[in-house]
Amino acid sequence: MYLEKLLSGYKLVRFFFAFSFFFSFVIYGKVLEKNDYNIPEIILFIYLITSFTLLFFRQILFLEFFLDIVFLTAFIIFFLKLTSYLSILYLYPIFFYGVLTGSRKVYILSTISFFIMLFLKAFIENIEFSTLFLIAFLNGFSFFVIAFAGIKLYERLKKQEIFQKQIEKLEKEQEIYKKLYQISANIAHEIKNPLASISASAQLLKEGNFNEKLVNIIYEESKRIDALIKDFLNLSKSFSKTNEKINIYEEINKVIKSCILTENIDVKVFTKDSKIYINMNKQAFNSLIRNIIKNAIEWAKSQVIVSVEKIGNYIYINVEDDGEGVEDEIKEEIFEPFFSKNPQGTGLGLSIARNIALNYQGDIIVSKSEILGGAKFTVILPLEEKNESTNS
Repeated sequence: MYLEKLLSGYKLVRFFFAFSFFFSFVIYGKVLEKNDYNIPEIILFIYLITSFTLLFFRQILFLEFFLDIVFLTAFIIFFLKLTSYLSILYLYPIFFYGVLTGSRKVYILSTISFFIMLFLKAFIENIEFSTLFLIAFLNGFSFFVIAFAGIKLYERLKKQEIFQKQIEKLEKEQEIYKKLYQISANIAHEIKNPLASISASAQLLKEGNFNEKLVNIIYEESKRIDALIKDFLNLSKSFSKTNEKINIYEEINKVIKSCILTENIDVKVFTKDSKIYINMNKQAFNSLIRNIIKNAIEWAKSQVIVSVEKIGNYIYINVEDDGEGVEDEIKEEIFEPFFSKNPQGTGLGLSIARNIALNYQGDIIVSKSEILGGAKFTVILPLEEKNESTNS
């Protein structure tokens, strides 16, 4: 993580450095002691193109750092007046190669830089031997120290990166445990209330107080617990990998007919093509659509519209109602297990639907219905399954 950012930063700085030199040289003149002005322009241009090309390589190459030293040497040869300022730049490729790789090859760069500086001082600047010895010692010492520092910093960053990954892993595990705790607490709460009603009704019946209402309470609350358990099992259910060709229009109509509808809710299905097919596990598709349509029916005032359309390689199934709609703040929360604003709901239906859609490389998007003014749930599914795994 840190090293990747550092590499990107180094490549970017290298490019701006090359661009700045080339721009300054062309615009403001050539401050050289040689008459052949074309050579520096060519060198600067080649370095600019090279540094730009290297922006798109994510690998750490020894050659590119070696080229940094070669081009820097060319700059120094042709910009003799700036030798004392440019020579310090040798430290950068040495240091960053050590930091980015931790490789002992960084000492090769240090050695090359040392002999280049020795050559420049002795044969280009013609420095006296006594002074040359001191400069060589100081430069050599600096090059090897900076290489050593780069390797040590690499080791430290690696340890920090490993530690950071361990922290992130721990946080993910804690988040999983937190969700498991919340789910467990919600299950306990959802089962506790109907069990309390069943227990109280059974106690009254045991005492000889027979009442048809008590029997109905036991029956209804037992159904509620059964529905909760079935929904919870569906949330982690593994559907068969065997897919089949499903006529979406026909299947949606079957789902609507099998849903328990109230007399005042009108459900209509619209599609431009009644022969749109999808390859998918039929039980999974049925469960997905059923939960979305049931949710719309529960919140609708009088009308639900289901529309199907094919766009490219995807199927869009829009389920719209004329209910209250979904607030922006809870558009993602409604897909979490046991989240429900309906006192009679288990809060698992939308979670099951979203889980199935995601496992088939699809998704469910929530928005406002422009037609009815309530909620609009858009189920997006690929026509062809891209992954064999269809667990949901």
